[in-house]
Amino acid sequence: MKKRFNSLSIQIPIVVNIFIAVLLIVSISTLVHMSKTAIDKASYDGFATTIKGYSTFFDSLVENQLILADTYSSFTFVINYMRNRNAEAENNMLTVLKIMGAKNPYVKSLSLIEANGTILNNSEGNNADVGKKVSDLYPDLWRRYDAVKKPTLSDSIYKDNNGKWITAIIAPVKSRTDNTYLGGIMIILDWQKVIDEISITAGEVLTHWIRLWVFNKDTLLVMHNVPSEVGKLAPVEIKTIVNNTEGKLEFQNDGMTKVCLYNSLKDQPWKVGFSMPLSFIEQQSSRILLIGIIIGIVGIILSSIIGFLYIKNLISPLKVLVEEAEEMSRGQFVLRKFKFKRNEIGDIAYSFKNMRDAMVKIINEVNQTSEKINNAASSLAQGSDDLSARTDAQASSLEETASAIEEMASTIKSSADHSVEGNDMMIASKKAVENGASVITETTRNIEEVYESSEKIKSITKTIEDIAFQTNILALNASVEAARAGDQGRGFAVVASEVRNLAQNSQSSAKDITLLIENIYEKINKSAETARESQAIFNDIQSKIDGTAKIMQEISTTAVEQQTGVDQVNIAVSKIDGITQQNAALVDETTNYARELLEQSENLKSIMTFFKMD
Repeated sequence: MKKRFNSLSIQIPIVVNIFIAVLLIVSISTLVHMSKTAIDKASYDGFATTIKGYSTFFDSLVENQLILADTYSSFTFVINYMRNRNAEAENNMLTVLKIMGAKNPYVKSLSLIEANGTILNNSEGNNADVGKKVSDLYPDLWRRYDAVKKPTLSDSIYKDNNGKWITAIIAPVKSRTDNTYLGGIMIILDWQKVIDEISITAGEVLTHWIRLWVFNKDTLLVMHNVPSEVGKLAPVEIKTIVNNTEGKLEFQNDGMTKVCLYNSLKDQPWKVGFSMPLSFIEQQSSRILLIGIIIGIVGIILSSIIGFLYIKNLISPLKVLVEEAEEMSRGQFVLRKFKFKRNEIGDIAYSFKNMRDAMVKIINEVNQTSEKINNAASSLAQGSDDLSARTDAQASSLEETASAIEEMASTIKSSADHSVEGNDMMIASKKAVENGASVITETTRNIEEVYESSEKIKSITKTIEDIAFQTNILALNASVEAARAGDQGRGFAVVASEVRNLAQNSQSSAKDITLLIENIYEKINKSAETARESQAIFNDIQSKIDGTAKIMQEISTTAVEQQTGVDQVNIAVSKIDGITQQNAALVDETTNYARELLEQSENLKSIMTFFKMD
């Protein structure tokens, strides 16, 4: 039962019918409300128009009677009688009044009255009231008339000797010459005739529940379409409208809500109105409401039946789609042919068919793809195993290479350190050779200076030798001269002999010095040559040491660079080793994923066997 209720063939008609029902209820309620308002307004307007019609009738009746009374009071026979008071004038007057009264269907009798209100006569010969005062018989009439001295209708009604309702009008009789007030004429109106006529007329158009009434300023009912109500006081609730001109009033009376519509007369302080139960006015709208409800119920039932049948036929493709979907849920994708109407639901059905066809195509492609994935996963798993083995071997080889490179780096570092030490020693040797070369150069320079000094000494010695030779010659010449002088020159000869000896000794010493200096000069010359050769040798050694130092510097620099390169290679190999280890781990993980992918592809292949395409 629950599953059937969940069916769209049930739910959609229910929702649609609820919507239609709500729409009908709202529409009918709105129409009924508008109709009720219009009918109530029309009813009230109709009753108000009727009330105005009756008001016009009573205004016309009162106005006509007042005009007639004023006309009667202006008759010549009436004025003559009120002036002369003789029998002839009275007979003429009564004859005329009787004739006039006979022509007026509402007149029962006409009488003339004194200025003080005493009744003088009666046109119908009814002398029962002759001699009486109007103020005693009709006090309200006399009070109103005496105040204005104009044609006046009594505000109240009275019963005559026969129990019939009457009322009276008094009009003043005045002299035509000087307009002197002479008295008045009183007309007794047959109000019962008015009541009966109104009752008959109202009975033809009014229902049992409608009351037509007229009450005076004291709320005394002077007319009622139910004659038995005449002379009674109006309901207390209606007394509130005494001071109003026209309108509508709702009130409670006899245990029900009533409404009255009223209007005032122009020349008489009376209110004319209708009173009726409020339900009477509303019965037409209630009847329309009932008709609307019946129409609504019938409309809901018909719309429900039509909607159910139409929607059931409309959504029948959905049932087929549900069956197709259930078959698809069981893996049955066998194509079936069906045909539906070209509407939205039909379009959905055809779209579902297209979707099913597309799914069949996709499933076939998925089957093929899953087979390819399975093969690829198998190949990938096998390749991953091979790659894992090769990666492990490569990692092992790289680890050994890293160890060898590390040992080579240690050796190169040691060589670089030794080359740096050799370079330092070569630099020290270069400095020592440079210092030795400087010393030899200085020595050579000193020897050359000594050589030059020996040359100077040799020159000086030559000079001394020449001086000694000249001195010896001079001494010889002196000796010769001393010998010539004889004894006087003997002392001078001794001095000359000593000077010659000294000169000879000096010359001999100078020769010895010269020989010694020449010997020294030769040795100094040889030493200078030797020093020059030593300087050349040292210069050659220095040049070779400079070349060797440059080579050692280059070897040291190269060794340091090799050490740096080997360190970088070692670092790179270490990184490669780490990356290789990571690659090995990644290859292991990839192998696991490949195996899992193979398992999933096998599972997908197994799952795809659920779909049946043939």
